[in-house]
Amino acid sequence: MNSILYSIYPLRGMDLRWRPPTVGARRIRDMTYHQKDGWKDAGGFSTIMPDVAATAVDVIGDSTLSSGFLVHPFYLFSEIESLHWFSQHGGRRQWLIFEAERDSGGMTLWYFNGSTAGSLGGGFTELTDASGDSLVFTSGSTKIGRRAHLGPRTRTQSIAWNGLLYLVNGHDAPIVFDGFKAERAGFDRAPAAPTGTVTAHGRCGNNMAKGLGLGTSWKGLSGTYGGQSLEQLTRLDFGYRYRVSFVNERGQESPLSAPSGLISGRNPKPNKLDEFDDITQDTFNGGYRMGRKFIALSIPVGGETTVARRLYRTRQLLNSEGELASRSAAENFYFLEEIRDNYCTSWEDGIPDGFLGSLVDELDFGAWPARANLIASFKNTVFLANSSGSEVRYSAPLLPEVYPVDNRISLGQDGSGEITAMHPTKNALFVFKRSAVYLIKGSPSSGFEAMPLTKSTGCIGANAVAEIPGMGLAFLGDNGIYLLRGALENTGTVTNVEHLSTPIPDYIDRINMSAAVQAVAITYKKDREFWMSVPVDGSEKNNFVLVYHYDVGSWSYRENYPIGCAITTSDHRGYLIFGSNVAGTDDRIGLNVYHHGATNKGSSSYAIQPMYETSDLNFGSVFKAVAPKQFLLNCVGYGDNDVTVNYTVNRSISQARTTNKVADQQNPEERYSVYGTAKWGDTFWYEHRPIVLRFDVSAMDKPAVRELRVTVEASGRRIQVMGLDIGVVASAPTQRIPINEVLQGQRG
Repeated sequence: MNSILYSIYPLRGMDLRWRPPTVGARRIRDMTYHQKDGWKDAGGFSTIMPDVAATAVDVIGDSTLSSGFLVHPFYLFSEIESLHWFSQHGGRRQWLIFEAERDSGGMTLWYFNGSTAGSLGGGFTELTDASGDSLVFTSGSTKIGRRAHLGPRTRTQSIAWNGLLYLVNGHDAPIVFDGFKAERAGFDRAPAAPTGTVTAHGRCGNNMAKGLGLGTSWKGLSGTYGGQSLEQLTRLDFGYRYRVSFVNERGQESPLSAPSGLISGRNPKPNKLDEFDDITQDTFNGGYRMGRKFIALSIPVGGETTVARRLYRTRQLLNSEGELASRSAAENFYFLEEIRDNYCTSWEDGIPDGFLGSLVDELDFGAWPARANLIASFKNTVFLANSSGSEVRYSAPLLPEVYPVDNRISLGQDGSGEITAMHPTKNALFVFKRSAVYLIKGSPSSGFEAMPLTKSTGCIGANAVAEIPGMGLAFLGDNGIYLLRGALENTGTVTNVEHLSTPIPDYIDRINMSAAVQAVAITYKKDREFWMSVPVDGSEKNNFVLVYHYDVGSWSYRENYPIGCAITTSDHRGYLIFGSNVAGTDDRIGLNVYHHGATNKGSSSYAIQPMYETSDLNFGSVFKAVAPKQFLLNCVGYGDNDVTVNYTVNRSISQARTTNKVADQQNPEERYSVYGTAKWGDTFWYEHRPIVLRFDVSAMDKPAVRELRVTVEASGRRIQVMGLDIGVVASAPTQRIPINEVLQGQRG
């Protein structure tokens, strides 16, 4: 009887629905989609920190001598808490920063300058401030370590901004790293109000220029002036209020201090020369004029991040009667002077009103929001949120450390849960709650506003969201992985939410949602893959990766990837580096890089095991059975690397055969020398050759075969499968008898 050949091509990704709409796979493990339309073995990962090859004391630094061996200090770390990457000078300087808990407790930040040569493991340096001490966390001199965290949590978040890296975690003070030192970002409070007294001369010598001074100028006056005698003009003739702010080295300004009290004074009428020692004198109608007076200010000193202070002053507040002319004017402050140091506590003011700068609005300033643990950059503005609240704060444009008091967006207390993530894309900033998604639109000039996109689903964690090129924003929700398309703009793409994980419900059900707050999503552009690392089967840590191959819209998975945090470098190399969430003596501790040259998953205990298992192929209907005779596997020959084929009948729990289904990845009629088993001959190949491997099978000991599932694996690591032809012999179909004829026959 002639065989019927069923061609399964092209092979597509996992689809666990009962009846997939197209021929897909039930399982694809440790494989990646190849651009030539096939599935090949995926890469593995190698540990890049600690550098176990380092042996010299000057390379490994703080080492411990144990049993005669030098132990690398990074072995003292537990899991990597967070991982960050940014570059400066157009990518010429590259920085990798990671956060981990030392054996003594407390988190420590470390950095690696990728622009310098040397061992990666030995090249990490503890992140400190300019003085070499621990990081500065307050506006004073107090320094504290970073807090250690236990259990599932939102990891430290970061953004790169104009050559700077900002980090927040909601517990410790926000940090900014400039490539040389780290310090507190922004200011957590306003300075104390300045105080002042009237003085007759400039002790600091900074305002004794001719023509300066406060109050009435006596120069050119006669016995009377404006209908008033000089004696009448000796009443109070000037009064001012002051405010001060701190400035750090990045030009970011603190909130303004509270206003000082009214500081007022008078300039006495001219008198004898001996009454006016140490004061400026001008000839005045044959007599002498006393120079105008000054205000000696006492100004506060800022913390270690302060490099300058700015003074603001009102205009003249008193009328000719020496009384307050206007209460509203007493609240209008103008720029007076920038004092470019942080040590002088005295400053004398004698600048007339005409020399004041522009009017300042105290609402344009604000402290860094307390306990912010989410951060995003959108339209030259930095957005911050606290996951325990329902409000988003945003900075002044181009001032990432200044948060005006009115720059806030409330998302309402609508029962959608806490804010879990923020991510900018296209022309909107997406703000995720546990069961809602909002879009923030607008600009710094016209203002920002939030509008709800959906209240049926949301994102589960801050790191569980990433952009898929050409598609949209993918994120993990409570019941699956979703895709956001569009951004409420006239782009030709409707803004909507799609359920991306519909084909893989069984794997979504395995996710431990109580620990999924630490899920990690990342796009690996070199292989054109979207990764979602999640905890499955009750694990509290990520141990399983769902991979979406966005060129073909297909899913696969990878096991034994302990991803606690991950980044992809934004340079031409596009490395995928992840921080391990294991500790102790596990070989995978530290930082690991994914690549196709790896021979395993960080350790010989975790092998790369590529496998492609088709979905249950239905040969017509339940009333027809087939007899499988052979499988013709279309693959790429990798030499002396065996391929194993097994198959399952009618969705059985066990496979039909376990032996006699192994073949070399060579055409059996063309046996060439292969690397590792023979010397190379005179023949050279330009590229790998597509071949067909035939596997003869039989299911005589099985029930009538109505569905067939084929599993392809490699006994080694190398494999690439392009398609599958299945030869079957169809049995005679069973005749269908209408039910009414059956009932009539039974009645006789």
